[in-house]
Amino acid sequence: MKVTFLTDNYTDSRNLLAEHGFSCLINFEKYNFLFDTGQTISMAHNSDILGKSLDTLDAVFLSHGHYDHTGGLGYISNKKNKTVVYCSSKIADNHRKKNAEDEYKYIGIENQILKEQNLNFYYINDSIHLTPNIIFTHINRYDDFDSDKNLYIKEGEKYTKDPFRDEMFLILQESDGLTIITGCSHRGILNIVRTAINITGANTIKNLIGGFHLFRSSDSEIIEIAEKLNRYNIGHIITGHCTGLNGLFVLKNICRNKITPIKSGLTLTLN
Repeated sequence: MKVTFLTDNYTDSRNLLAEHGFSCLINFEKYNFLFDTGQTISMAHNSDILGKSLDTLDAVFLSHGHYDHTGGLGYISNKKNKTVVYCSSKIADNHRKKNAEDEYKYIGIENQILKEQNLNFYYINDSIHLTPNIIFTHINRYDDFDSDKNLYIKEGEKYTKDPFRDEMFLILQESDGLTIITGCSHRGILNIVRTAINITGANTIKNLIGGFHLFRSSDSEIIEIAEKLNRYNIGHIITGHCTGLNGLFVLKNICRNKITPIKSGLTLTLN
């Protein structure tokens, strides 16, 4: 398995772009997947610089409907081949962010992109097994996790805390364990791990990849999450984007050598 991170908040290459967003290209078995698409042009630009073609994608997975994970879809729709996009049936939920002026700013997917002729959206109510080893699923809530007090959903004329009912994650299953790929983990990275274990029955997680949305969490909250992650049999934790720098440092102090920071352009071959 090979994973190339096309978009992250950071990069150390002068030729690559970084932006607040997430996207990674996954080569697994015979398949070529894109997981999330970043916020703007970074995914397309970086894939060109890195020599990673997006013309032969088997599918795109969208973790949820926020702009920084779906904004690059327009660059996929310009490709000559029609692309299948797997996402939640709730992907168009009216996601909002409350700012300092008590305004509720729309931060969801652009409605126009959902009408693109060159994108074949496949809406999922619960989960889908693309093969016995590739599972895309929603997240069960076992424990409370408030990822961000500023994130809301608008239904009718009412604003309520966003439950992220559109959030999904990817499970790649091999004989020696799982690779879990998530976008933001708004519903909690511990809930994601537990959902994956309950679905598959596996007790080994080889790789836990993605953003954990800890940049608004206190040190004590991050420490508790890190200590609980350490109780699982997890080989590598590869994280960035909304985990935040402080979240990354606190995780590193507890999980030690398991932690690898994500950056735009990072390519990993995972065994």
